[in-house]
Amino acid sequence: MVSSNLIAKALKPRVFSSVKELGQELIKTAMFHKKGQFFVINKPYAVSCLGYKQDHNGIFKDSRKSVKKTEPEDDFILEDKSCNDLTIEKTLPFLNRALDEKNIHFCLGLKKYVSGPVVLPCSSEEFQRIKKSIQFSSTLSTHGYMRYRALTLCLGRPVDDFGTISGSISFIKVGNHLEYIFEEKKVSRQVIHKKNVINCTLNYKVIAWNGEISLIDMSFVKFNRHGPRIMLTHLGAPFLGDFIYWKRFRNIQGKMTEIDLKSQEKFKQNYYYPEKLLETLNISRTDYKDIPLYFHVYESVFPRYLNTKLPTSADLVVMAPPPEHFEAMIRILGFKNEAILAMENTKGDYDESDSDVISKL
Repeated sequence: MVSSNLIAKALKPRVFSSVKELGQELIKTAMFHKKGQFFVINKPYAVSCLGYKQDHNGIFKDSRKSVKKTEPEDDFILEDKSCNDLTIEKTLPFLNRALDEKNIHFCLGLKKYVSGPVVLPCSSEEFQRIKKSIQFSSTLSTHGYMRYRALTLCLGRPVDDFGTISGSISFIKVGNHLEYIFEEKKVSRQVIHKKNVINCTLNYKVIAWNGEISLIDMSFVKFNRHGPRIMLTHLGAPFLGDFIYWKRFRNIQGKMTEIDLKSQEKFKQNYYYPEKLLETLNISRTDYKDIPLYFHVYESVFPRYLNTKLPTSADLVVMAPPPEHFEAMIRILGFKNEAILAMENTKGDYDESDSDVISKL
């Protein structure tokens, strides 16, 4: 029998009550600090990096200059989870004082409901290095490079144990709102600019499965338009706790079956629930809709970190362990050993003494 304490940890991620409390936690769980250069935090779940969209798409602004129309985001279905307006950005003054730094600031983060390592530059020079490395990495995506490696729990599983899925994400009108759709075909640069479509690729491997829930190890380049989420949904494995894409499935003769977006109203009340998981967690179907996401980036790679123009320039590799609610859930599901093995195998990809790596944090 699973203890009530472990269940509570799995279902209730930590909520921070003040900037100071969040800042202290970021320092306590920090992965690395190189004074005057960068501070690597392990971003908690459900904490935004900024809490707002950056002007001109942030450091990726150059890649969208020719996009003629913007996405009408107010028409999309948004996340409906508990809100916490504390952000990483609000802790920066506290972090600067506590670490005796002068210019810790933000460059590239993770989505609110994703946990994992975030590199905060401590100088404008370091900011430029991160920015140039990220922009350079976009040229590597066609050669198998993946910036992020992550673990996630999914409802259901892909048919194949492992594979690579590539295609494009656009959006369509469904009723009075817009929804993203994925198609297994990439589009030309001309179509991308004209129709506001993006190409994406995901590598995945099912590393644990109990008949209802799977643990998937995956790698990808960007989070654009829910990329990893919508691609795994396309493979029949929506993220556990991701109720935007869970709603695309129904219980048809006891099986989780994806329904055409424009036909969903006909099957509105017949959602699919993981009954064994509900029993294990001792929660109702209503309570099931409140469980969090379990999506953790455990490694991020910044290629040619010191100088993107030099092929011999070292990469910056940062890693971080999963948050408490993720660890609790994989213990409940019996997936702990598989998760540890996946992350430890990744560490072997970069030898600390390897001249191609600045730091394996």
